Amino acid sequence: MVGQSLGGLLALHLASRRTDVAAVASLAAPLWLEGLSARVAQWAADGALRRIRAIPKFYGSDVRDKRTRAENPSYDAIPTRALAELAAFMRVVDGALERVTQPVLVLHGAHDHTAPVACARRIAERTRAVRTRILPRSYHLIAADVERDIVAAEVIDFLRRHVRPQVEPGDIACAT
Repeated sequence: MVGQSLGGLLALHLASRRTDVAAVASLAAPLWLEGLSARVAQWAADGALRRIRAIPKFYGSDVRDKRTRAENPSYDAIPTRALAELAAFMRVVDGALERVTQPVLVLHGAHDHTAPVACARRIAERTRAVRTRILPRSYHLIAADVERDIVAAEVIDFLRRHVRPQVEPGDIACAT
């Protein structure tokens, strides 16, 4: 399983519950949020924002690469109910990390404005992470950002080692 952001959380959650998952590559998975995002998520979870359906998203896609940012616009707003569900799911996955027994690859951008880089360290410490790499130039969308070629190479190498020796570069899609 390979997952970016919420997809990384889903992959880790599935691996914590199923033994037929061979390995997990977690790309910038958030276990918590910080700052205003964390406060808004808590208010949404507590029901304080029940009359507010969405909050504006001010910064667009969390990606350093200007071309990728222009080609991949983000949502203008974040639904508060979805944010509350994300906050709850992050806690579920955090509590299940010790049950992940499969090999784990953890990749994260050093300048991630969405998922704190400390989340990567926690995932690595609490799972059987065989490799952790913090990408020094990337933001949150690491599979499409300035170090996307490094991400693709890391994932391919990981899959070859832990899933299928015959994985070829063309078997994995990477946004460019």
